Amino acid sequence: MFFERFKKTIIVFCFLLAVSFGFVPSAFTAGSSVEIREVTPQEAFEMYQNDRGNVKILDVRTTAEYSLIGHPKMAYNIPVQLWAGEYDSSRRDYPLAVNSKFVAQVKSRFSLDKTILLICRSGARSRYAAKLLLDAGLPHVFTISEGFEGDKVKDLDNVFYSQRMKNGWRLSGLPWTYNLSQKLVYSPNKNEDAQIN
Repeated sequence: MFFERFKKTIIVFCFLLAVSFGFVPSAFTAGSSVEIREVTPQEAFEMYQNDRGNVKILDVRTTAEYSLIGHPKMAYNIPVQLWAGEYDSSRRDYPLAVNSKFVAQVKSRFSLDKTILLICRSGARSRYAAKLLLDAGLPHVFTISEGFEGDKVKDLDNVFYSQRMKNGWRLSGLPWTYNLSQKLVYSPNKNEDAQIN
């Protein structure tokens, strides 16, 4: 019994330590009274097809991911996080920092009556972005489960083991591209001036 309590205490301590050092943004862990609604990539595409004037797809990944990995053809790009520095060898990753203007940029780009479907790599950042937007009063926000790239393959015998080759927008046969449209790309200054009606 002592060891179980000790183990739980260590787990909670490590989690709080990770949050305090920025490994897990606190907003990812904060509760919200607003329910975050999810749709699958196929459902998102159907929603878009049925009401292109009012349903918008917003890719919240970094501009590098949007550009180099590809994106849904109709997706606007406003990153919820931005590259924050040089490679961090201890984390084996490039650090990201919250885009402090994200909510303002989304509000300036889309009117409140639009339905906004958020997509990221696998679903975590889009849930975080949805929470920010819902808490800011945007009522019609959904996340696209599975994200653009989908989940990692967990079968050790699979040639794609640990690669994002399972589900997601890209692998669902939905339209995506590497091409960049001036109307859709992230441009911090321009995004604040041009609302999508």
